Amino acid sequence: MVPNSDLQISESLRTATLTTTINVFDDVSNSSFDVFINLTWIGTGEVQRDNVNNSHLPGDPPGITFLQYQITTFREAQAFGSISDGVTNFTLASSDFASLRSVKSGEIRIN
Repeated sequence: MVPNSDLQISESLRTATLTTTINVFDDVSNSSFDVFINLTWIGTGEVQRDNVNNSHLPGDPPGITFLQYQITTFREAQAFGSISDGVTNFTLASSDFASLRSVKSGEIRIN
């Protein structure tokens, strides 16, 4: 698991960075090794928002109401950086497609 502190996302979705090290297992060599990740996303598109609210969902038991909401903010982005085992950089170019996304959701159950 990647620690939350290794991923930084600006509140405005202008930029994000991921700087971390993960241990992976190679089935071919039957060995594990560290992979170093240093990636940056830069927002390029317009910020968009999508709000979804649901109540009385199909399958709700009689007499119980679930209220659900989800607020999504997103934008297209360009991603670049390195993913390396210390010798080989496995990322050769910037991304063809990337996005930055923030999702806030909740649920309320009413008896």
